[in-house]
Amino acid sequence: MKFMKIISAFAAAICLGTFIGSPVGSKMILQTEAVSIFEMPSDYTYAADWIWNNRIIPERSTGSADRRYNILFDQIIAGKGTLNYVVRWHSTRTITYEQRQKLEPALEKCVNAWTDWLVGYENWPYQHVDVNIVGWAVTDASRLLDLHSDETVYTDTQPYEVQPGESSEIPTVMANAPSELSRFDHFGDRNYQYPGGLDKRFDMYLWATQGFPEIGGCGGDWGQRLADTYYIGLAEGTASDHVQIHELGHAFSFTDYYGGEGASDGYPPGGFPVEGGGSIMMAGSSSVITDFDGWFMRYVWDKIKDEEGRFDLANALPAKEPVNNNGIKGDVNYDTRVDAYDVIMLNNWLTKTDTLINGENADMNVDGMINVIDLCVLKSYILYGSDNNYVPDSGDDFIHASLSKHGASLPSQGDARLVVFYVDFPDCRYDYAPTVDELQTITFGAADPSNVNYPFESIPAFYSRASKESMNFDGRVFRYTTKESASAYGKDKVKIAEECYEAFKDTVDFSQYDGNKDGKIDATLFTVPAKARDDDWWPCAGAFGDEDYRVDGVAVGHIITGNAQVNSRDSYVKYISSYCHELGHCTGLPDYYLFTSDDSEGMHGSAGIELMDTDAGSDFGAFSKLVEGWYRNGQVMVYDDTKGTQTFTLNNAQTIEGNCLIIPKGKLDDDHFSEYFIIEYASKDGNNSGIGSNIGWGIIPGEGIRVYHIDATTEYGGNNYFRYASGSEFTDSDRGRRLIRIIDDTDTDNFYHSGDVINGSISGFHWYDPNGSQTVDTGYTVTIGSLENGKYTVTVSK
Repeated sequence: MKFMKIISAFAAAICLGTFIGSPVGSKMILQTEAVSIFEMPSDYTYAADWIWNNRIIPERSTGSADRRYNILFDQIIAGKGTLNYVVRWHSTRTITYEQRQKLEPALEKCVNAWTDWLVGYENWPYQHVDVNIVGWAVTDASRLLDLHSDETVYTDTQPYEVQPGESSEIPTVMANAPSELSRFDHFGDRNYQYPGGLDKRFDMYLWATQGFPEIGGCGGDWGQRLADTYYIGLAEGTASDHVQIHELGHAFSFTDYYGGEGASDGYPPGGFPVEGGGSIMMAGSSSVITDFDGWFMRYVWDKIKDEEGRFDLANALPAKEPVNNNGIKGDVNYDTRVDAYDVIMLNNWLTKTDTLINGENADMNVDGMINVIDLCVLKSYILYGSDNNYVPDSGDDFIHASLSKHGASLPSQGDARLVVFYVDFPDCRYDYAPTVDELQTITFGAADPSNVNYPFESIPAFYSRASKESMNFDGRVFRYTTKESASAYGKDKVKIAEECYEAFKDTVDFSQYDGNKDGKIDATLFTVPAKARDDDWWPCAGAFGDEDYRVDGVAVGHIITGNAQVNSRDSYVKYISSYCHELGHCTGLPDYYLFTSDDSEGMHGSAGIELMDTDAGSDFGAFSKLVEGWYRNGQVMVYDDTKGTQTFTLNNAQTIEGNCLIIPKGKLDDDHFSEYFIIEYASKDGNNSGIGSNIGWGIIPGEGIRVYHIDATTEYGGNNYFRYASGSEFTDSDRGRRLIRIIDDTDTDNFYHSGDVINGSISGFHWYDPNGSQTVDTGYTVTIGSLENGKYTVTVSK
């Protein structure tokens, strides 16, 4: 089956991912693509169909045949995203207050190990399931050491008859919680009202039994039963959670696989279609939720979600009155933080799919209304880390992306799609190998200023800020091991690219990665282990070498090769920053550094820092943003020498308000492909906040006014390209014309500040003469005015 892509308009605007869970009960991760049943691998589908038809239906596991709607899917939705336990402490042992406190989050982790697979999938309404222990049922309250007044304790008891084969150590009396609070006792009555309200009910027992074996137990829609010592170990982190996760699987309707291959109580013919052939529901075969287990979770939800009368998805979220519970502007979901989750909540409220919202905190521009303007301001706050209230009006469109004429396949405006193949070889493996889900988060995760790797927390986050949200960047990571050894590929990038695409084309529709619909996949990245580092795999970008190759009806656009490798989950800054530079090439930007000089740096000093130069830890500069189309109409100011002295206001370039000023030589070309100076106010905010810290390459941090000298003359052939780009036959090292220079090009703090004057006495503030030297006096004087409210004034006179 081909993969069907689903992406919301909101995701397009913010470049935040749809949520999808990591396997094995780790915390939830972010992914940029929603997942549907159509992406389920065909061999998984075969196995799932066999289980469904030969195990689930005959065993009536989902309750569908009997309208017994009490499996965990039902319980969670009826609880509006919560799951409540009473712990039945069937034991004479004591348990400390600290252990009791630790047990609840341990259970929550186990539950979400399953439900994380549903996040963002086929109308599943929750990002996370909150698990609560709402009471303890004990025969003697003294078993609960250091009992606190806020803990609920039930001491009603009944006899327990030890069954044949059970340990004689099991106590013959056990405690119960009140039946009137039990969902298990009342789920058949849709109108049942729990005394004290929904929050007071309990869905299941956690039955901790003295005398049970450490790894033996049972589970179902009534709860899970394991040893008391196991649950103490689970709370303390000394017991493996896979046993509890296995028993929870039964509560979701998943069966044990005790029989043989293809047997009526067994597993699918051919086994489970994952490496090792295991499943967490097949005791002893896997200690983690396998990829197949996760997909089967989705498969079952897809089967039952539309059953008539079963799920009230329209009311699946809790309804709460908007209150200002903490007074934190932007915190619309009550968690005392302002982050991507607040954007999701506000967007859902605006689209009428969510009722949980802190109204006073959501009014970002304090106009007494909550609307899309507040959403824009909130996104700006999260993306740029500052509360600027710039909100483009409906007519404030982005300027034309003139660089699109250069024939690059990756669009710089609108939808842009990247395919990443994280490749190794049979004889050359990664020393550290993240999972595909981890790589997806590393590469395409959400914008997050609190991330230790900010501003390189992900490619879409960086590009969204750089492009003022004009670029909706997303993509997908594929993990692949080649058929042949590393030496078989050498410099043949076409061979490895086509092998990767052929390996996945039957399960993925690659035509969806043509964001601008030009008949080409926007961009493809291949990265290999760092130890394969040689001239074959040094990071670079360029056109694909096989014009005739097609996958799903589209050609392969620009490709990037490289050997970047993350060494841990928290050390991927250079991985992201290097490829942000290479992706600039995929949009048509050339290198700004020099190819033929002993000093390869194209622009020096703190003002010379630019992503397309040698400074991979920085933002794009004003010229790059200009030709990429990352300014809105009105943000590109042009000096008109017929009007005499003029004063302009420059906003911080690292915010959504950032603008620029052009001083042209004569008439300015409509596409900005001519000679001019371009001026901006660059700061250490946003995408420049990593300079001198995250990258740490001896870069001089600084901020202020900087001036570029641009000669964007183009050559016309099959494609337009910059005549004076570094590395072209027209550029001679540091002499002659160049596409881009920084004035006062020295290894100093060469930013300009209030009171500084720029005129013919400044090196580089001259037009080119016919010999390509900067000798022609411009006649202009630029005076840097005051810095107030985060804005510089700049006066130009002639």
